[in-house]
Amino acid sequence: MSQAETSISAPAKNKYHLIAGYLLLIIYELAVVAAVLNGVISFLSSTPTADPNGSAFRLGQLSGTLFAGGLFAWGIYRIFKGIKLHQRGGRIGGLILSVILLLGFPIGTIIGLATLYPLIFKWGDEPGAGVQNQPQSPTLPQD
Repeated sequence: MSQAETSISAPAKNKYHLIAGYLLLIIYELAVVAAVLNGVISFLSSTPTADPNGSAFRLGQLSGTLFAGGLFAWGIYRIFKGIKLHQRGGRIGGLILSVILLLGFPIGTIIGLATLYPLIFKWGDEPGAGVQNQPQSPTLPQD
């Protein structure tokens, strides 16, 4: 197994990173689903106009909503993957999304704080992080 393959399947450094990643993934993917459903429902419920360009505009609006939702969902997945693999880009993306969540009072604030804490204070923590492996001095054989 090559070095690239082992780094892809490496687990998160601790459980707090996984919790933060899953919270962000769930919350923002639900937001993507809600936005796409809103676009589809508005497309289906709007009445066609006599304007010949009206239906083309509505179809463009629907396809734009689906494209933006898919792009956003892909970005959220990449941030989750970065947090899970303990990558710097995943941490930065997670911090940005957590700060945005703080604006959604009261539940968004609670979830935002729950995801900010491990991304700020627990990022360097890992089992045995404070223990330095010092080489032992060789012992001389005794006669």
